[in-house]
Amino acid sequence: MEKRFPFIFIFAAISFLLTMAALIGTFYITPLEVQQIGFTQKIFYFHVPMAITSATAFLLAVIASVMFLITREKKWDTWAYVSVQLGLLFGVMLFYMGDIWTRAAWGSWWTWDPRLTSFLVVLLLYSGYFVLRSSVEDESQRARYSAALAVVSYVAVIFTMISTRVVRSIHPVIFTLHSSGVESSMLVTFLLALHGMLFLMGAIYLAKVSLENLEERMEILKDRIGD
Repeated sequence: MEKRFPFIFIFAAISFLLTMAALIGTFYITPLEVQQIGFTQKIFYFHVPMAITSATAFLLAVIASVMFLITREKKWDTWAYVSVQLGLLFGVMLFYMGDIWTRAAWGSWWTWDPRLTSFLVVLLLYSGYFVLRSSVEDESQRARYSAALAVVSYVAVIFTMISTRVVRSIHPVIFTLHSSGVESSMLVTFLLALHGMLFLMGAIYLAKVSLENLEERMEILKDRIGD
């Protein structure tokens, strides 16, 4: 905990500064690019960064899960567990922000668009991760099964990311290989928000891992005292 403690505050401070700058850019500098949905277009600057942050957290869960399956070290299971928590946290916020966008742009709170539907599947799969962990008592089996589910579930994340390019979708494509599709002030604001979200995830990640490790040590001490 002591080693991570300074980094938690550093990451949190950087996240705060970047997010404040992104908010200023969002509300006072960037133009309303999509006039038909009005002010709701401003959601873009945090909606897309949350999507990237959520996908990054799930990717970290995959890496940690693979490392656990290779090494069987407890720390990798803890890191994977925390990563899935953060992926769902940012994913749920992303999902609700997407609903607001959907209502403004498409006149409905929900549509069975491939991207929306596939991301709903992502949330359900990773929610099942916690159901699995709570239903398996053996610690070793729980870690193995959870790791396997985290890896397999990332296929749905990949499909969500590429869905607008491989199947017909009404979801807008903002960035392409040839052009970002946005002007410089919008791109800078977006990048500020993106890095703000990533540093926020980093701060929460370090704090959660430290807390999980502390809880594990307390359980060990309780067992020793009980013996």
